[in-house]
Amino acid sequence: MFLGLEDIKDHLNIDQDWHGDDKYLVMLLNASEAFIKAYTDNPELEDFTTSDATPEPLKAAALLLIADMYKNREKSISGNTKDNPTFEMLLRPYMHWRMM
Repeated sequence: MFLGLEDIKDHLNIDQDWHGDDKYLVMLLNASEAFIKAYTDNPELEDFTTSDATPEPLKAAALLLIADMYKNREKSISGNTKDNPTFEMLLRPYMHWRMM
């Protein structure tokens, strides 16, 4: 895993002693890691299985995804739906580009 549950709770300002959403947060972490690996199409990311080995930009991108999924739990959302350019900026150096 890129991150620990404690890191996620800190980012979301959730009390470490409250465990009501722990299973959900772990599911969001797994989803964010799978998405980042698919998005970058970089086989080297399989090596980042521990928090210590994972570059900080990948952790930051995972936290952005997790926060977005945690905040927007419904199928549709209201308000500003613009993409966050920070996410792509963080992941761009890890993209595996292929020539067609």
